[in-house]
Amino acid sequence: MKFKRIVTILGPSFALLPLLAAPMPTMNSHPAVEIAGYYQSLSLVRDGFVSYTYLTPLESYSALHLHSILSSPLLALGYTAAGRVVSLVAAVIAAFLVYQLATRFIGEQMALLAPAFLWLNPVYVRLSGRWWPETLGIALTVGVLYTGLRYLETNDKQWYVCSLILLVLGVTNHMWEASIALPLFIAFLWSNEYMEATGVGITTLVAVGLTWWITHLQPSGASTLTHFGVHNDPSILLSLDWWNYITKFPIHPLPIARTFLLPIAILLLIYCVWRLTTDRNLEMAILVAWLFSGILIPIGLPLGADNHLYYLWAILAPFSIGISLIISEIMPADHPDLIPTFSITLASICTIAAMYILVFEAAMLGGTSVPIAGSVDSPLTGSIDGIEQGEAKTAGIELREYDIEHAQDIVFVGDWGQEQATQYHHTPAVSRVLIYSNVLIRDRGLTENQGPQFAENENGLVGCEVMVIRDGTRITTKAC
Repeated sequence: MKFKRIVTILGPSFALLPLLAAPMPTMNSHPAVEIAGYYQSLSLVRDGFVSYTYLTPLESYSALHLHSILSSPLLALGYTAAGRVVSLVAAVIAAFLVYQLATRFIGEQMALLAPAFLWLNPVYVRLSGRWWPETLGIALTVGVLYTGLRYLETNDKQWYVCSLILLVLGVTNHMWEASIALPLFIAFLWSNEYMEATGVGITTLVAVGLTWWITHLQPSGASTLTHFGVHNDPSILLSLDWWNYITKFPIHPLPIARTFLLPIAILLLIYCVWRLTTDRNLEMAILVAWLFSGILIPIGLPLGADNHLYYLWAILAPFSIGISLIISEIMPADHPDLIPTFSITLASICTIAAMYILVFEAAMLGGTSVPIAGSVDSPLTGSIDGIEQGEAKTAGIELREYDIEHAQDIVFVGDWGQEQATQYHHTPAVSRVLIYSNVLIRDRGLTENQGPQFAENENGLVGCEVMVIRDGTRITTKAC
């Protein structure tokens, strides 16, 4: 049993290790998030908490960037993709906590299905291999529920305090982790722990309020809710195009999973509500509240979810536990005749998950003639914006030798696609060069005062210390 736990919870993560060596940012999925995470960490390394008084490139408007705080020590040691390590470690911790929580829902044996289904989900895999804060949010929120249930089992106040601490930490990650307060609140109410339920409500309000206040120390608002919220255009939820991602992208398991995850989660919620009315128990009440709170995020922010895969993060853990619950009712693992079948099923799920990661995330077959898998761009070896592999990263490392303090002293010469660009992810090659230069930028947009300069040629440059020259597919650097 111990070997099964290790393989199921930890095994698939090894297939993601090659992504830790991929250049920053990874361009095939939301590069803006990795750019934002990197600069948030770099500003913390350079300026500490003074960094909360200014903005960095593409900085998230929500919360205190706990993920970037945890990534900062590794970045300070010189590892550029530090946040990916934090994401992967958090993903493993989340899988372990999902297993621990699932044992309280469906028993120790069948509980292994929950982390297995978690790793099998392409959305979870994508979150685990990028400098994104979502797996940390999943680990913290599952931890909130696990420690809360441990308190109800043992009546040990230390578990309750731990649950509240994890809740506060979750809020500082990117605010939406506050949604876990609903199932925790329901758990305490269901168990007649009214003081504890009140404590959850007060703690959540205080944590959100303080975090919101601190984010307002920056030059802009703390949330884009007013831009992305459903109140702007509720009819979008009736649009088939909003629900369907398969036809928007090449055939790939990720858009398929993205398309079906939310509607299946809604059906699962309906099933769990029905079960709750017929079989009233604490576990089902928690699952109903948990699914509901997770579904509220992409439904409440549909204008953002259309372009933000990661809004689905809060659905993943309860979804995996819920699906495992249904399977455990169909195929009870304690039945002697079904034990070999369960072991084979578990091994198959873990193997498929690992193969999916290698083929579709690490692009092991990228560039080959294999249908679909051969067309996947490799984040490890793919070119960026038509520039030869490794050129942008090398140019950024060369800039370190010039001891540049301000990005304005760098001039990008040639065609970098800057004419239509307003944000750093619109010019991916520029972003990669700047990331590997270790130059801190204290502005959110590419066209603002603290960013680099651009020029068509080398003539008449003013206020320039170093040029980054693009000549077709090649990049060179030289002093002005």
